[in-house]
Amino acid sequence: MNGILLTSKSVTYAQQMKKTLEQNGFWAEIVRPDTELTKGSCAYAVNISQKFLPEVLDILRLNRLLPVRVILIEGKKLYRELRI
Repeated sequence: MNGILLTSKSVTYAQQMKKTLEQNGFWAEIVRPDTELTKGSCAYAVNISQKFLPEVLDILRLNRLLPVRVILIEGKKLYRELRI
């Protein structure tokens, strides 16, 4: 899987991010990231396209829905946390 994961602390928060993004014309999917990405916590994430990251973060900021972490995924097991 390639893309960006926007992690959240709850499924409700992830659902709010997904709904907000879709209302603004962006594709988003709720996923359960690997525990190695969430440092063992029971987290949810919203998967988005990497090319729309700046616009997505602007929309989430305007709606006060910032993710806990932003993780770049390249391939099956290559993860990199991005600073926002």
